[in-house]
Amino acid sequence: MLFGLVPRGVVAAWAVLAFCLVIGVLGEVLDVPARLGDLSPFQHTPLLPAHDVTISPLALIAGIAVALTAVGMLGFRRRDLGGAAAP
Repeated sequence: MLFGLVPRGVVAAWAVLAFCLVIGVLGEVLDVPARLGDLSPFQHTPLLPAHDVTISPLALIAGIAVALTAVGMLGFRRRDLGGAAAP
């Protein structure tokens, strides 16, 4: 979504991914508060095969991903990427 709406926002998208990675790998070691850890979507997926599959968090994450992708694609279509017409 950030790339489609704000092309310079790609750095922010990578920062969000890095945040989720740090929370997932080092969250317990760094004693990160649970509320901060809950911002990562990876904290809401079931740990298979140890836990039963619950479809509601997976459906919610997939719905959010589809909505953000659609908004990004609409923003991308509005950008002027065609350049000048050939003579």
